[in-house]
Amino acid sequence: MVAVPVNPRPWHLGYRHLFPARAASCRHEVNNENRSQPPGGARVMFCAARGRTGSIEPQTTIGDTVMTLAEQIQEGIKQATKDRLHLRLETLRLAKAAILVKEKESHHEDGVSDEEVIAALRAEVRKRQQSMETYQQVGRLEMVEQLEAEIVVLEEFLPKQFSDADLEAKVRAYLAEHPEINHAGKLTGALKKELGDLADGKVLMDVCKRVLGQ
Repeated sequence: MVAVPVNPRPWHLGYRHLFPARAASCRHEVNNENRSQPPGGARVMFCAARGRTGSIEPQTTIGDTVMTLAEQIQEGIKQATKDRLHLRLETLRLAKAAILVKEKESHHEDGVSDEEVIAALRAEVRKRQQSMETYQQVGRLEMVEQLEAEIVVLEEFLPKQFSDADLEAKVRAYLAEHPEINHAGKLTGALKKELGDLADGKVLMDVCKRVLGQ
């Protein structure tokens, strides 16, 4: 038997309790937000069933001033409020809350760094991916689609990562130079140091295991 979250208001529903009438129409909302606009008005094309996006990079400047990631997210909240895109708005509000927690932990006088924002956003993505696995097992496809849509919103503000095919090529090239490595954990650790945020740790581990036949 698969354990299903029992919290009547789980974290990924965000502020949805403020809009109870919308909770029953989540699928409709996810599909409608194909027309969502990132900061600066760039159109996002989202396929809920596949979780793919053809988004243009969010606005990163105001005039001649380069915006930090935290500022870009704040602009995204303003735009989503203006456009009345509730799912996008709630997702970015939760992201901002996670960033504020990170900022309190860092104790930086000049605010949170882009690297810390990226770490906070990656954590938010992982939470949703974990919940998606649970909902897929119990057939809650409407929740899977909602979480996919939220991940697409968050990934707009993250550095683009290598695809599985790109990672496999990197792994094979590294192994050609270091044939003595035959443990997936060690291989993943070594490559993660080189690739940094360009590779998701879990995906990289899976690729390393596949290449090594483990």
